[in-house]
Amino acid sequence: MDQFVVDLDGDTPPEGAEVVLFGPPEGPLGPQPTAQEWAEACGTINYEIVTRVGGRMVRSYVDSEPGRDR
Repeated sequence: MDQFVVDLDGDTPPEGAEVVLFGPPEGPLGPQPTAQEWAEACGTINYEIVTRVGGRMVRSYVDSEPGRDR
């Protein structure tokens, strides 16, 4: 089962709002938690954080070069 809970600290975003799990600490969307910060909070390494995201999750890459596959 793929499931996780996010504490929004009382905020109520609209249904369908975009969610960023990890990203750059500074960027156009404001500060984002890094994979390293998630790893430290989970007691693991950052590589395990980025590889645990299952294949059924939709991945979007922001600020990548057009036509470049990742």
